[in-house]
Amino acid sequence: MVNDSYLNTKNHLEYLINNNPKDYFALANLAKLVFEVEGNFYEVKKMLMICELINPNKCDHLLILGKLTYYEGDIEKSVEYFNRFIKNSSLGEKANNEKEVVQFLGEHHEEELVGRFKPKKQNFEKEFCSVSELAVLSRKIISKPLTLAFGATLKHKVRVLKNDYVDNGKPTIFSATHVFYDDIAAICRAIRKPMYIVSDNDTKEQLRKSIDSLALFLNGVIFFDKTCKFDRKRAVERMEAVLNNGGNLLIFPESTWNFSPNLLVQKIHWGMIDIAKRTDANIVPVAENEINNEYLVSIGANLELTPSKKDDIISLRGHMATLAYEQLVELDESVERRTITDEFWLEYIRTHCGEGNFDLAKEESFVYRDPNQKSLDELIADLYGIEYRSMASGYDTYQQIKNLSMEYSRRVKFQK
Repeated sequence: MVNDSYLNTKNHLEYLINNNPKDYFALANLAKLVFEVEGNFYEVKKMLMICELINPNKCDHLLILGKLTYYEGDIEKSVEYFNRFIKNSSLGEKANNEKEVVQFLGEHHEEELVGRFKPKKQNFEKEFCSVSELAVLSRKIISKPLTLAFGATLKHKVRVLKNDYVDNGKPTIFSATHVFYDDIAAICRAIRKPMYIVSDNDTKEQLRKSIDSLALFLNGVIFFDKTCKFDRKRAVERMEAVLNNGGNLLIFPESTWNFSPNLLVQKIHWGMIDIAKRTDANIVPVAENEINNEYLVSIGANLELTPSKKDDIISLRGHMATLAYEQLVELDESVERRTITDEFWLEYIRTHCGEGNFDLAKEESFVYRDPNQKSLDELIADLYGIEYRSMASGYDTYQQIKNLSMEYSRRVKFQK
């Protein structure tokens, strides 16, 4: 049955597609939605074929395409799509995706085909570049010429607004905000030190698209699947290996782009504090932004760690937020909030985060959440008896809750 939630989500996805016909994830999610709810094979296939043209190396559309061609009776073509669906899956998703295909074929009594998709043991070592002592040393040797390549495809010049970092001979974790598509290259260009970039598997596709990709890979990358507990544990081990071998790291502790229209820095994950203490490494806050046709990068002072991990994480986030705020002073002009439309922020995200080449719902799920605390939006939703929705899962409901939260905040401020 088609309900209001379905229609709201469908309308939101259609809005994204109207603004950007090449928005792969919006198309793939809309195709999945229509396939599961309406069963309109003709419309679904048109959207899936567009996904094929936009990015055939992604896997999101291939499962639905495999099921669709199976129902159409083209078994071999269906198997081909299922194989590509599994092959293009990220490391942490591969086993689950294999099980999903096996389950679908099992439900349709295709026992002979099931054997082709039994999960195979993964070779995790091939997914990561080396973090050995020799690898870290070699990257130090080639780091200087590599920094010249980092800005080769950047559309703006990089300007270092401030740099209070002190190189005391210890390995360093550069803890950076994450607000625009090219920020990795911009930060590397600004800091000009060899450092392994800690990034999720989805970034691998992005790193193949430019001259920067080769430079970033040679500089060192630790890939991992944020949704896979095994991957996260392996990534921590490799990060510590880099630091123990004298290397540096670039980490984005927010774990995703900052989609908040209000927070300078979202809540950040605690892991790097433990890593720094175990390896006797510096932690240095970094903020960057795209302002007035420039990439601004601000590098803070070495963080003074304390026995309290909670105090350290609050201090780090505060320093990162201060650096981000100082960059906003560089804006040529300000705008009044009331002049900003509801669609402005979605458009801002689309243009700053890779022209929509990301899954908003998936990225929102990576934001750090204290399991013992609720956000103001969640409390307001409970108060008014509304089912809480994120921006991606239900934009109309999300906007309704935001408006109520803003009204509540305005009243509290007025009363004070």
